[in-house]
Formats: sequence, structure tokens, C-alpha cells
Amino acid sequence: MKGFGLDILEGYRQGWQGPAQDDIIINNPWGFRLEDITVRIDIWQGEVDKNVPLHQAQYQHERIPNSRLTILPSQAHLYLIDRWREVLSALVE
Repeated sequence: MKGFGLDILEGYRQGWQGPAQDDIIINNPWGFRLEDITVRIDIWQGEVDKNVPLHQAQYQHERIPNSRLTILPSQAHLYLIDRWREVLSALVE
């Protein structure tokens, strides 16, 4: 095993509690409204992502005033493995 597989193993090396806590946090109120975010937010979304559906990105984009939504056709949850240069270029422009 190499690369991304090793990263996943490392993420769970100390147990499942960290990833489980992430799921709990993301699915509860965050303590602020998306409409109150004032900095630019870039939302990147794989069109065929099964982990985070496209409508979630669209929902956030509609509510965050200074957001940019980029939908990556035919890409899924792990698009960043192949498209990281594109994402990084947009973030530092």
C-alpha cells in the first residue's frame, strides 16, 4: 500500500473517534449563519460525489454572499488527488 491508502491508515491509527467526531460536528449547528460569512469562500464540488451531494455545495453557495462555486464534471469526492494544481491556483490568485 502507498500514497493515499497510507494517509487513510494514518488518519485512523489512533482510533475511529476523530473521524466520528468530524461527522458529529459537521451535522450539528456550527454557531454562525452562512449568510454572515464576509470573506471570499471558494466551494469546489465533484459533480458525482456520493459523500457530499452536489445540492450541498449549491445550498452553501446560495447562502454565502462572497462565494464562488466550481463544479467539476464527472468528478467525485476525491477529485483533489488529480485536480490539486487547479484548486491551488485558484486559491492563490
